[in-house]
Amino acid sequence: MGRRRKGGGRPEARPAGASVGGSGGSGPGAAQGCALTVCHGCCCARTPDGRRDPAARARLAELSRETTVTVADCLGPCDDRDVVVVRPSARGRSEGARPVWLAWTGDEDTHAEVLGWVRAGGPGVADLPPALEAHVFTPARHYREDARAT
Repeated sequence: MGRRRKGGGRPEARPAGASVGGSGGSGPGAAQGCALTVCHGCCCARTPDGRRDPAARARLAELSRETTVTVADCLGPCDDRDVVVVRPSARGRSEGARPVWLAWTGDEDTHAEVLGWVRAGGPGVADLPPALEAHVFTPARHYREDARAT
């Protein structure tokens, strides 16, 4: 978990690229190696007034119990808030799968769909749930290259 600030309170934000969940959770998605990069930067995981969203922290904790989650400070495409990159497992990559970028994942229904897809194995292993199709986008090349570095 994050470090505690002097005087108690909530944990500080993790540094960019920090992994949550170690080698992954115990769900099927973790066993197959599907992993996530989750944006918690300047625009993502925020309430409308710009503060850190406590619900986003809870969703992050739930995801980290299922698979390896890398928290990125900012993935870049800020017009598309609450960005998650679902990275395929070795099995998914052998099937030709590429990372899938999802935007606007901050609501509970979309989170549940992402979680279910991760549990099913993710890209190349399980079909993209129809409810996530509208969330898929292709970021500019420089954003994809930056995400690979995290």
